[in-house]
Amino acid sequence: MEIVGTKIRAIYSNYLFLDIYYNKDNNRYDVASIFKDTRILGWDNAPHHRKVSTCPHHRHEFGEIHESDVQDLEKDLPKIIKYIDEFVKRHNLL
Repeated sequence: MEIVGTKIRAIYSNYLFLDIYYNKDNNRYDVASIFKDTRILGWDNAPHHRKVSTCPHHRHEFGEIHESDVQDLEKDLPKIIKYIDEFVKRHNLL
């Protein structure tokens, strides 16, 4: 694991890593699983997907936008990590 500016990067392999950004002052967050330089999975609360019922909270998965049950990154991070672990296994990314 390494800290990159305001971000924590967890390295799974040469091709897969996880970036976690969190700004406690404004409660902005962005969690992204990156595989071969492409974001394949992530959660954030940028208010740019207004059609999602959980806006500004939403999940990215293979380029599609989904509702998210993540509302508080500090509280929900264990749930995110579990989802990522299952996702990595399901898609044989390691």
